[in-house]
Amino acid sequence: MIMILGFKKQFVDKILNGTKIHTIREDRNNRWKTGNKIHFATGIRTRNYNQFYQGTCKLVQDIEIIHTTGYTQIFIDGNSYFDVFHHGFDNIYEYTQLLKEFAINDGFDTVESFFEWFDQDFKGKLIHWTDFEYLPF
Repeated sequence: MIMILGFKKQFVDKILNGTKIHTIREDRNNRWKTGNKIHFATGIRTRNYNQFYQGTCKLVQDIEIIHTTGYTQIFIDGNSYFDVFHHGFDNIYEYTQLLKEFAINDGFDTVESFFEWFDQDFKGKLIHWTDFEYLPF
């Protein structure tokens, strides 16, 4: 099966140069499966549609992001993978190097920019097109 993944233009170069190695998406109908062919594109459902890359879904992991006052947890496959502390209204985060690598792997330059994008509780899928995998500790 061929699946189309739509991206903002800011992620194209990071996908093409290999620094963005996965994406986080809602998947209410459980459509994403290992082995699916992926067409990477911008301008989905517009006349500016541009397929810029092709790949294969190598792995799908469950992901959940839960925000509480001063604290955020990220679960991957049900395991608490990242615990993030943030202070006040300044968005000063305390986090590990592993979380910084996770944000970069998802195409963000900083943890702060990742949390600007994912600023609400979220439940979905982590879609991989490389052999990289987040394993439980």
